[in-house]
Amino acid sequence: MFATWTGESGRDYPHISYDLKTCPAVAAANYVLVRRQASGDRVVLRIGCVENDSPTLNLAELRMRGARLGANEVHLYLLADGAFSRRRVMEDLETARENDLARALGFSA
Repeated sequence: MFATWTGESGRDYPHISYDLKTCPAVAAANYVLVRRQASGDRVVLRIGCVENDSPTLNLAELRMRGARLGANEVHLYLLADGAFSRRRVMEDLETARENDLARALGFSA
């Protein structure tokens, strides 16, 4: 399954979504940890990137973080070219999330 997340820049980032329990080992990538509600609504719990050389260590990190936060899905963005690009994607998505939250609370972003 796919999910598209939009950054503050307006750029869309297509992610492959997995159930947290069945997510495969993954090379360095961006992620969004999500709690999908029974209603189908998605709640973003964390945006980040995994940078280990070992795909199994990245998977272990995703599962550990996801379990601690109560995530049941992980959305992976695999198209960033290198660590610098992954950081830019993460910051773009996180800024959009923070500004959406501020607007929802009645603050201007």
